[in-house]
Amino acid sequence: MKTPRQPETIRVAMLARVVYPLHGFGGIERHVGHLVTHLARLGVTGTLYVQPTPDGHQPTPAEIPALSDGRWSLSCLRYDRTSPVLPPNGIVGRQINYPWYSWQLGVVAASAVRRGAFSVVHSQGLCATGYGAIRTRDALLRRVPFVANPHGMEEFRTPDWRKWLAYAPFRALYVAGHRAADRAIATDACTKDDLPRYLGVDPAKVVVVPSAIDVNECLG
Repeated sequence: MKTPRQPETIRVAMLARVVYPLHGFGGIERHVGHLVTHLARLGVTGTLYVQPTPDGHQPTPAEIPALSDGRWSLSCLRYDRTSPVLPPNGIVGRQINYPWYSWQLGVVAASAVRRGAFSVVHSQGLCATGYGAIRTRDALLRRVPFVANPHGMEEFRTPDWRKWLAYAPFRALYVAGHRAADRAIATDACTKDDLPRYLGVDPAKVVVVPSAIDVNECLG
């Protein structure tokens, strides 16, 4: 009698720029922190890619529990290339920093995927762009599932015409990155039609995955 084959461990490349609590208390920061924490509890392994903290602080397992047992590792890539001349997250600073960060992130992730390090690539926001551009030209990378979450897409919704013009490059990057994904995530049913509308994503590739609430954190 043959021993049942054990399912392979899912290995995720989590392409992000920020994570709570290293980079503040924003929506994406908390989403990424909760996501890797609960994936680790489910037995999923992976590497979380983010920018370094300004002071070089290394996270403790108490801050990011996914790192506590070695299932997950943290890899930091430089984001800020404009300080002190320009604020790194101002409109102009982001236009310079984010595309370069996303490209470097894509290069690093693609290299790891080619080595067989990951079985899934999952991106947050504009971090889809670099990897998506590389993946469209590499058949080997296209064998590995790529899931992208665009989050709020504020660049498409602003009523201010000045911001609309300023964020035109970001909109182009969003479109290219998320069209390259196998699945694009809408965080609720009310916004699932926004992905085909704003990003030109095939509706068949859109999946609704609501942003979860960490009950234990809320009760604590």
